[in-house]
Amino acid sequence: MTIELLRPEAAFAKASAAGPAAPAPEPEPTPEPETTSGEPAPALPGNGTLDGLARMAGVAELARAAGETVGPRDVLEEALVHELMAGHAFAMNVLCQANNQFLSVDGRAGDFDHLTRLNQATARTGMVGVRMMEAVQRGILLLDRLRHGIRYHHRVERVFVAPEPGPKSESES
Repeated sequence: MTIELLRPEAAFAKASAAGPAAPAPEPEPTPEPETTSGEPAPALPGNGTLDGLARMAGVAELARAAGETVGPRDVLEEALVHELMAGHAFAMNVLCQANNQFLSVDGRAGDFDHLTRLNQATARTGMVGVRMMEAVQRGILLLDRLRHGIRYHHRVERVFVAPEPGPKSESES
């Protein structure tokens, strides 16, 4: 799997060069949307539900299990749980790709340029996974703040430092 990052204008030029897009197939009718929070599901792309988006992202079972564990109180919390699970799956896939790149380094003698490029690519791929995992962790903290509010804990300690008394000099006497 290759990750290709393009600037918006480069992506637009690449898409324009490919020609007109094929018409999207008509979506299949879906059953009445049902969410884990019991609230009506909002209209979304995909098949129109959060679960449909999770299915498109390939994390339907993970999102459902996380939703049951967290017990979202509203659609916002449920959407955040689904987003976190999609981000987690993406991060794990990228970290797996970095690990495979790392294990593929064969260290051929004399080909240091190739080895250096491969190590750099592996490090860049790994950092993408690490940054995504950090974003997921920040999302988990956000979910906690949504539920419990922002809590500040202040601990104030006062430490007084005084010079140690020593022998008095003759000028002080």
